Amino acid sequence: MTHRYDISWEHAGVAEKDVTAATRAFLKRAADWMGPYDGKLYWIYVHERGETHGAHVHMLLHLRPDLATYFRKAARRWIRSILPGGRNVKGTLKVQVLRGAMTPDEVSNDLYRSDLYGRVHYMLKHGSPITEVALGLHRFAFPGTTWGRRSTVYGRRAGWWQERTIRNAAK
Repeated sequence: MTHRYDISWEHAGVAEKDVTAATRAFLKRAADWMGPYDGKLYWIYVHERGETHGAHVHMLLHLRPDLATYFRKAARRWIRSILPGGRNVKGTLKVQVLRGAMTPDEVSNDLYRSDLYGRVHYMLKHGSPITEVALGLHRFAFPGTTWGRRSTVYGRRAGWWQERTIRNAAK
């Protein structure tokens, strides 16, 4: 089941130049947490900077349905541990399950596919409009999303991982 995680790092007090390191720390904690369950974590993220949220990350994570609620609670703890002063800042984390992710029927599958591709389209909005058409994402654009935008990002703008196996430290 795919979830959208938006983390507004700068809003919570992380310096713009440290957002990439904060995201890396979050993903490390997430992968370590997943290890004892099935060892796999699938994700894709993109950093951007905007006037409203400052430096932030949009992330898609694929989680087993039985782990999703526990993962979300743990994610709030990880973020708090990464933030300066270890405090909770309201509005730092926004989590949403993609529409249609929980129901195995054709209507829900189409809804899920549309929401997933729409999220990927949104995440790649800093790319070339030629890429948008080449990938066929223009059909899934959310209203108001235009391609070819630019924002300053320190460090890595995007990343992904298809499979990550964590070995037990006791071995």
